[in-house]
Amino acid sequence: MGISSSNPPLTITDGMNFLAADAQDVSVLQSEICKSVWKQLETREESIEETVERAWKVIARRGSCELSDLCDSVFLEKNPVTRVYIEAREDVGLDQAGKIMFASYISNRDCGDFVLVYNGAHFEDELNPVMQVCKQLDCLPTRLVDIKEVSESCMNLCEAALDQGVAYLECPSQECRGTSTKARFQRFISERTSCCLAVKFRCSESNGSDPQVLIKQVDVSSASAVKVEPLLALAEIDRTLGTFRVISSGREASHEAVYWQLKDMLQDLHSRIEGGEIETKLGGLKTPIFFPVPPLVETPPRSAERLPYDFSKLFQRGMRAEGFKSFASQLYLKSETSDPQPFDESALWSPNYNFLAKTAPMLRAIRQDSHGIVVVRNYDDVIPDSLPLSEAVPLNSMNQSGGTKQLVRPRLMWMNEFDIESMNEDDDVYLKDWGVFRVVSMNYDNEEHVRAIVDFSFEERISHNLKEFLWVTGSPDGAVDSMVELEMIFRKRSRNLSKGTGEEERRIKGWGESAFQALGVGDFVYVEGMGMFLVSSKSKTMNSSSTQDLVELVSVPSGRAISMD
Repeated sequence: MGISSSNPPLTITDGMNFLAADAQDVSVLQSEICKSVWKQLETREESIEETVERAWKVIARRGSCELSDLCDSVFLEKNPVTRVYIEAREDVGLDQAGKIMFASYISNRDCGDFVLVYNGAHFEDELNPVMQVCKQLDCLPTRLVDIKEVSESCMNLCEAALDQGVAYLECPSQECRGTSTKARFQRFISERTSCCLAVKFRCSESNGSDPQVLIKQVDVSSASAVKVEPLLALAEIDRTLGTFRVISSGREASHEAVYWQLKDMLQDLHSRIEGGEIETKLGGLKTPIFFPVPPLVETPPRSAERLPYDFSKLFQRGMRAEGFKSFASQLYLKSETSDPQPFDESALWSPNYNFLAKTAPMLRAIRQDSHGIVVVRNYDDVIPDSLPLSEAVPLNSMNQSGGTKQLVRPRLMWMNEFDIESMNEDDDVYLKDWGVFRVVSMNYDNEEHVRAIVDFSFEERISHNLKEFLWVTGSPDGAVDSMVELEMIFRKRSRNLSKGTGEEERRIKGWGESAFQALGVGDFVYVEGMGMFLVSSKSKTMNSSSTQDLVELVSVPSGRAISMD
């Protein structure tokens, strides 16, 4: 990291002078350099990758290995495999998105492979939501593995396990239990009429035994008679891939003891079937290491409400990968020092809003239904002698490299009516990016629009006490050819005891500056004084004389309460 200093770099001559300087001068210079370095370190903003790394260390310390941090670095193999298991269904929740995020991050960090294992889905239909979330998070897996791919192998292993006596067929029929195990197993996996219910593995615990289901019967709607349980399939997949890490949920981690015994059993069966010892990928290191990820959403106890936090729906409302990664990381970091708290939606949206605020262009708009006029009386005395008529300004003051727009200082401006009505004669007001003005008079024009006449103030009187107002360039005849018509949709969550959680919506028509034309569908824009919006559609409207651009904007939650008036 390069540290810049207000002092120019030392040349050879400066070095000679530095060596010849008095001890007191050297001490002063050293002190100034140290202060400069510390100031920059204190004000330096942490990147999203650094935040995710700190959160990962919290997860790593909770891993199944006592020296998980050590194993995570010292024993790291070439191209380590990190595996995540996702139940493919209609939506992908925040907890699953969190697992995907961490698996992708540490795989990229360690130049390894990110393997996503899914279950219970047809790729064309139900897996699409999972892959869609991976794309939205910018966390595409290196490899996709369907549990069905190892079904046949698992069937053969179960047959061998029954042969070795480490598994058994559960069946209520005494007559069936008296027949050949091999014949019973073949009927079980091929016939829906089989009286056998499941293949179970005898898992030894510290006190007694606990049978674990490996294969079980399925309902008639399924294409096959039986299905392989995820725990068996995952143990076989991890054995085949040589998985180094498993990013798991708390439920998966709770089955860890059974998983290890099952994996050891599979390793032994493969050795017998293939006629010899099979070395593990890491040459004796017990793998994989489980890293349970705590849930992001703590549902209140006995709550009948299902929190609607499907990531794809959040993405449609304006959530982006950087915002989610920041939210998830901060939540995990907080969980290390405090007890789990009920989920607060503001914590979900605030990091996303803060990220967008640094990158989205800042543009201006006024309401169509209630706007007034402001006229600069001494305009010719100001432009262009004291101020330029136009100049290039950044689209976002917090992002100097994010492009520019042309700021034009007009004689006549349009402002929201309620802003003008809040002015009084002889008030000093600040019109943003134009200057400080003295209100000369207030009246109404023939169309009942409020009208203010102002004089530019040549004195340096910018003060924090001055009222600040936003404006757009207007026209004397009310023409809007140079403007973009906006339809702003404000949405906010509401909770009703009888109807449950819903969404309130209000639409407001507005006129925006010409820079709105450059926005594309899916872009974000911060409308000054109104909030963050997502461009949902663009079209053109026809009137009697011209064609007008129409941009539809949908509000993005900020994590703070907003007014819809």
